[in-house]
Amino acid sequence: MPGVRPSNGQPEPFPGWEIAGLDAAHGGIVKLQVDRLSASAARFIAGAGADASNLWRLVFDTDNRFKLILRKSGTDVLTLQSGAIAEPGPKEIVWRAKPGAYALDATGVAGAASSSSETLSTGAAALRLGSSFSLAHPFNGWIEELQILEVA
Repeated sequence: MPGVRPSNGQPEPFPGWEIAGLDAAHGGIVKLQVDRLSASAARFIAGAGADASNLWRLVFDTDNRFKLILRKSGTDVLTLQSGAIAEPGPKEIVWRAKPGAYALDATGVAGAASSSSETLSTGAAALRLGSSFSLAHPFNGWIEELQILEVA
């Protein structure tokens, strides 16, 4: 049963929300199977936020790159992207969403990092897995494991 966030007294969407750092900074690991390349729309893997205009999201984009995107008030304020994936198959993506130390790495391709001080969207109330906040653009592959990690 969700409790109350110690930092601001707001309800937790699920137990451990604040411990995982989703209000300020967090990291993650996702293991998945890319089933096809060059889709017509970016495929949503995971994300958390208040709504489709205020969130972070991890996607597999039409250019065959994994992207970690931070969006505020409907504008993408930070985008990290991996190198392009050459073929389908099992992949592991590791990310850190922390102001001053953003990073994204994926199996077999170049990663990316940013020292941007951009903060995560406030008021995060939902964690989405496999489909966007509008229930569109599902990943359409197996998401085998997802870990949300605390980042110091």
